[in-house]
Amino acid sequence: MQGPRPKLLIPLVMALIAVSMAMPYALWAAEPQREWTVMVYMAADNDLEPQALLDIEEMEQVGTTPSVAVVAMVDRSPQDFEDRVPPARDYPRWDGTRVFYIVKHPGKGIGSKLLADLGEVNTGDPKTLTSFIRFAAEKFPAKRYMLILWDHGSTTSAVAIDFSSRDGLTPREVRRAIEASGVTFEIIGFDACLMASIENAYELRNLARYMVASEENIPGPGWPYAYVLSRLAKNPGGPRPRSLLRAL
Repeated sequence: MQGPRPKLLIPLVMALIAVSMAMPYALWAAEPQREWTVMVYMAADNDLEPQALLDIEEMEQVGTTPSVAVVAMVDRSPQDFEDRVPPARDYPRWDGTRVFYIVKHPGKGIGSKLLADLGEVNTGDPKTLTSFIRFAAEKFPAKRYMLILWDHGSTTSAVAIDFSSRDGLTPREVRRAIEASGVTFEIIGFDACLMASIENAYELRNLARYMVASEENIPGPGWPYAYVLSRLAKNPGGPRPRSLLRAL
């Protein structure tokens, strides 16, 4: 009577593990189509961690609107880098990677809706970027998409640098990750230093209508997200996002 049980138990356990791994992204029901979905891939498992928290706070000054959905994935560091920037010290402390549906939230702290707690992931793995894009496009469909790659940058070397995994995305890996997602973007932006190179533009030439990046170093606070999102929300249905591009 007891002999066959281990053989039956192993596939059952494996099935439960597979379901549990798929569930974090699968539980959120798809929303109606908007004009825009903005995806922010925040690779903050490094010394920029406190700036990620402050940038989410900036996004929450505008949040998601009826025409523009904002979804952010943030990977944090276990090294408590937030202690180096006083305004970030009071944020809840957690390690690993979480995905947020950004909503308007006055005051400090993250008030956005938690969509998924992914645990520790490697933001330098192309599959991580592909998975995030697919999720955001499936659950928050839009006529136009914008992807922001947030982190350190180093021209043709790497972006989305993950200290825990000692990894980062090369320009070719960024291209392959976006190609694998099946999503074409209106805008791909780099909130990262030194990414405005012909090499990066070449890799993304068939994946986005516009690329926004800087040839120079970007200050720690990065993009002015409240300003950028408010400009987008004011004219989401324009034929070309010229005012947004000027703002960026």
